[in-house]
Amino acid sequence: MPATSVLAFIVPRLVIQAENAVSDCLYFILSTYPRAADSLIDYLRSPDIQIPTPLEFTTQVMWQHAGGRPDMLGMSGDRAFLVVEAKFHAPLTSRQPVDYVQYLPKDAGGTLLFLAPAARTEELWDALSKRCLSARISLGARADDTNGLVSASLHAVRARTCQ
Repeated sequence: MPATSVLAFIVPRLVIQAENAVSDCLYFILSTYPRAADSLIDYLRSPDIQIPTPLEFTTQVMWQHAGGRPDMLGMSGDRAFLVVEAKFHAPLTSRQPVDYVQYLPKDAGGTLLFLAPAARTEELWDALSKRCLSARISLGARADDTNGLVSASLHAVRARTCQ
């Protein structure tokens, strides 16, 4: 199948892990264009989840608390209110999503966002659900939006998979 964009054509030829390239591109957009960052945050907010603005974005930062390294963080001060993980091809690591959920503020909300193609949504959702259950993380009812967003509440945070 021919590439449908310049990025789809060049990224596989230049990088070992396309997911890191996607995270870096998203980081560039959110860090360079505040309106894009505000739009993403507004899109992810819900009545029970408040995400402060502005957020400062970083990529591939090793958590000080453990060995996890989310693809991207949206920080306010020293707290992560947005954890983004791209999952186009790679499987979940042994720490996902449990460590990432535990790093979000328990008293102020936050969002764990998995970016994935539609073809992986069910596979990832099943794996995420099982891991949350095993870790005794309360998973609320699944909600499927018409825009491809799949979400459920986790304690005081929301986990989302976006296509």
